[in-house]
Amino acid sequence: MDTKNKLLDRLDNEGIKLSSNSNRIKSYIIDDLLITLIVLIVVWDNIARANDVVVAIAYLQTLVYEIMLIKLAYHTLFYWQYGATIGKRVAGIKVVMIDSMDKPDFWTALNRSGMRLISEMFFYFGFLLAFFDITKQTLHDRLARTIVVDVQNI
Repeated sequence: MDTKNKLLDRLDNEGIKLSSNSNRIKSYIIDDLLITLIVLIVVWDNIARANDVVVAIAYLQTLVYEIMLIKLAYHTLFYWQYGATIGKRVAGIKVVMIDSMDKPDFWTALNRSGMRLISEMFFYFGFLLAFFDITKQTLHDRLARTIVVDVQNI
């Protein structure tokens, strides 16, 4: 029996259900909207001073590294402390380490969050893997050895 089938059997035996892709998409949208809102609040004065939309967008593009750092910190801290970001909590799902079925430790959370950012930069390719994988793991899940599960079952 391969590793993925063993994992599915273990989840079944422990009564743990994998998150649906629709809940993962919902959590992604919520988290991205929250991060966007935070960034807009912080830089609103500079955006309001822009004389047109093109200037405002050009200004936001200068903040790409700062926005990536905010995303990295947001995801790392929430996975490490709670096993879930605000979006995941609203969607009723959480990230757990495969080995322990517990929330990620700091290094696992940082690894997963960093790999998630890289997947975003490459046209979300790593995210697409979840649609074709029996354990619904994205590339960042595979590299961090995590899965996303329903909260009510763990």
